[in-house]
Amino acid sequence: MHLFRSDGTEAGFQTVRMFSIIALLILVIACINYVNLATARSMLRSREVSMRKIAGADKLQLFLQFTIETALLFFIAAILAITLLPILMPYFNAVSGKELVFDLFSFRMWMIVACTIAGTLILSSIYPALLLSSFDPLNALKGKMVAKINDVYFRKILVVIQFSFSIILICGTFIIGK
Repeated sequence: MHLFRSDGTEAGFQTVRMFSIIALLILVIACINYVNLATARSMLRSREVSMRKIAGADKLQLFLQFTIETALLFFIAAILAITLLPILMPYFNAVSGKELVFDLFSFRMWMIVACTIAGTLILSSIYPALLLSSFDPLNALKGKMVAKINDVYFRKILVVIQFSFSIILICGTFIIGK
C-alpha cells in the first residue's frame, strides 16, 4: 500500500531498493574486513594448526573447526545485536523522526536474520578456513611460513574492493546531503 501508487507505479519502493543496496554494501564491506583480519591472524595460528595436523587431524576437520568458530562468533554477535536493538530503537526513532517497530515474534524478521547470518557466514568463513587448513605443518613449526602470491593478491583485491565500496558510500552520503 505504501510502496506503490494506486496506478501501480513505484513510489516508495525505489527508496527501499536503495537502502537495501546500501545495507548489502555495508555487509559486504564487513565480510571483506573479517576475511582480511582472519587471514592476517592466520599466521599466529599456524603452529596450532600444525600441531593438530601432526596429531592426525585432516583438512576437513580443521576446515569445520574454523567454520564453526566463525559461526559461533557470528551467533554471539547476532544475539548481542538483537538484544541491543529494542534498547536502542527509541533513540533511533527520536533521531530519525520515524516510528519504527521491532517485532521479536515476526517469522519474517527471523527469516531475514537467519538468511543474513548464513550469507555472511558463507562469504566470510570459507576462505580463512581453507587458508588455515592448508598450512604445511613442517614449515609452520619451523616458522618459515611464506604467503603464496595468490593469497597476497587476493587480499589486496579484497582491500581495493572494500575501499571502493566505502568511497562509493561516502560520495553517496555527500550527494544526498547536498
